[in-house]
Amino acid sequence: MNKLSSIFSICFAFLVQTWLWIGCGNNPAESDKTPPTVVITQPINDATLTEPITIKADAVDNNGIKQVEFVIDGELIGTDTSAPYEQFWNVSFWADGDAHSVFAKALDNSGNVGQSDLISVTVSEDAIILPELVSPKHDSVITETNNITLTWRSSPQTTNYEVIVSSELNFTTTEFSSTLTDTFITTTLTEGMHYWRVRAQNNIGLWSDWSVSWKFLIVDYLIFGHFFGFCSGEQCIEIFKLESNKLLEDINDNYPLGRDFSFYNGNYIALDHTKFDLVKNLLDYFPDSLLNENDTVIGCPDCVDQGGLYIEYNFNGIRRFWIIDQFKHNVPNYLHDFMDKINEKIILINN
Repeated sequence: MNKLSSIFSICFAFLVQTWLWIGCGNNPAESDKTPPTVVITQPINDATLTEPITIKADAVDNNGIKQVEFVIDGELIGTDTSAPYEQFWNVSFWADGDAHSVFAKALDNSGNVGQSDLISVTVSEDAIILPELVSPKHDSVITETNNITLTWRSSPQTTNYEVIVSSELNFTTTEFSSTLTDTFITTTLTEGMHYWRVRAQNNIGLWSDWSVSWKFLIVDYLIFGHFFGFCSGEQCIEIFKLESNKLLEDINDNYPLGRDFSFYNGNYIALDHTKFDLVKNLLDYFPDSLLNENDTVIGCPDCVDQGGLYIEYNFNGIRRFWIIDQFKHNVPNYLHDFMDKINEKIILINN
């Protein structure tokens, strides 16, 4: 038994000594002091760049490569952890016609760092890539809402976008602006002409030039008219659209009480400005209480051939419509004066 114990003790001491020898003084990683070798293979020195490019580098090391970093003008723009070592470079953020320095740094698994030779490239001013606007389209007219969603396409190597809206082509005043990571944003705008544009920012804080400027027009309106189902003649259905500076008449003359109660789908033509002058104050008589109505159909319009009124309201982002009974005893009192005024204006237009 004593002999076995002695043998065990000797073996245990040997193992401990071996472990200490390996763990404390002979770690291959600690003994590796050789930095990796890294060479940029694309772009070449003194190249002129006119479009985005992928920077490529070869890196080797006896203990393996952990990562390769790509640096432009002293600023880190990206890291690759596996071969082939590459980094997309959207040169449009540097498109100034000047020379820019490029190099790569490689880190091996022992913590050693190797750096490539510095190369110089010129980024042409023609290499600018601007954000591409999507909607609202240039010169579009928006009549159904004041809540406008501005949308543009994503730009490569972009972390932020700045969007700006102005009522002036030269953007001397700002109606709305925002810096965001998404490629769309919704905002509420007033009636009138609006201009908008976008620019992009990369991960080291450089901004692109502004995109082209697009414009769109928001038109608020009031649609009003009457309809009679049991009737013959052109004046049985009269629907008009009142905008801020003109009056239009629908030429479809569709019966508003169809199977689906929905917004009237009209086809409008402009009337003489003298007609506009007759009705331009109609909105002054619009009862605000109507906006609080939960029902779209008020009363029983045209149930006994008494006809009905169609009203559509689109102002400041609020769009509603109502179909109203012509019999006053079937509708709230607050509507009576407005109903009278609508019927009065229709007569004036037709005369």
